[in-house]
This record gives sequence, C-alpha cells and structure tokens, in this order.
Amino acid sequence: MKRFLISAEFHAPSKARDKVSRVLSSLGETYEPQKSLWIVYSDCTKDEIGKRVRSVMDNQDHLLVTNIGGVYFVGQDQGFNKYLTQHINQHSQVE
Repeated sequence: MKRFLISAEFHAPSKARDKVSRVLSSLGETYEPQKSLWIVYSDCTKDEIGKRVRSVMDNQDHLLVTNIGGVYFVGQDQGFNKYLTQHINQHSQVE
C-alpha cells in the first residue's frame, strides 16, 4: 500500500468535510491528525484519490493529494508522533 497526505480547504465547511472523510475512509486506513488533513494508506493512485474526493467537494474548495515517505514532526501531540513513528517512518527508505 502507498501512503498519501491529503489536505483540503473548504469554502463552506458544512457537510463537505464529512463527505471527504467518508470517501477517504473507504479507500483504506485513514488517520486525521489535524482538521482537514489526512494520512491515507491505499492501493489507489494520487489521481484516483483526487478524483474520488473532488467528486464530493464544492467547486470553490481546494484539495492537495501527495505521496509521502518519511516525515519529521515536532509538536505536543504524542499520539500523532507515535503514529508517525510506527506507520510512516518505519516504512521509509533512506535516499
């Protein structure tokens, strides 16, 4: 499975955010460390994810889908730090 970082900005964050969250959850394991920021494990391509998510968003909303490898995180959220260590960095290859 590939790892993706998905970020969305909603013009009118009513039901669109919930719809996006449901679409992402249907694609694989999903973690939302911050509001409207998701880490998703999926066999889909970034284009496939983008098209599926975009289909439930408003025209004025913004979407970013990118592949991720290792990450660096600083913050007080120890649960998120543990998640990154266990799920992202352990699978990264040294470049």
